[in-house]
Amino acid sequence: ALITEHNLPVPPGLVITTKAFHLLLQTNELFPVIEEQLRRLGPHNLDDLQEISRKIRNSLLNAKIPLPLGKKIKNGLQALGIEQTALALRSSAVGEDLQASFAGQFESRLNVSPDRWFEAYKEILASKYSPHAIHYRISQGFTDLMTPMAVLIMPSIQASISGILYTQDQKSPDLAVLYMVAGSGEKLAAGSTYQ
Repeated sequence: ALITEHNLPVPPGLVITTKAFHLLLQTNELFPVIEEQLRRLGPHNLDDLQEISRKIRNSLLNAKIPLPLGKKIKNGLQALGIEQTALALRSSAVGEDLQASFAGQFESRLNVSPDRWFEAYKEILASKYSPHAIHYRISQGFTDLMTPMAVLIMPSIQASISGILYTQDQKSPDLAVLYMVAGSGEKLAAGSTYQ
């Protein structure tokens, strides 16, 4: 309601859902790879975290596109008229904006060529398995299955001001919160800048 009340422009976009994330893992037989690697970890056994992270991320980066997913995204970009436009891809992991905040742990990609969306998508998914993100999930008591990832795709715009709007703050449900920075929102999305 806040966006319509203030007549704020919202660019077109689509979401690559958590179901698509699971489809990618299933199609490329990555569930056992991820499970085998993560099983080596525990709250007091993080010695191999760097190596485990690298193995999981490499397996994701080498994944092939599930054909139904590729077709749906291509059709979605065409339907929105953004198949020739530089794209912005942003993570949206389950639990990302809860009190145990994952803000700044996952990648975003700006100015992505439309023919490179799948590579950018995999880079964002792989960021779910960075050493820092894995360690944070373990320390907060989240399992890997509790935090599947969706990815938002929208056109990249040359912004003079960027912001993140939380329409419902967890601590104050009746209060919307807006953070803004000058220029593109990369630092803001990464959690390194709040103004």
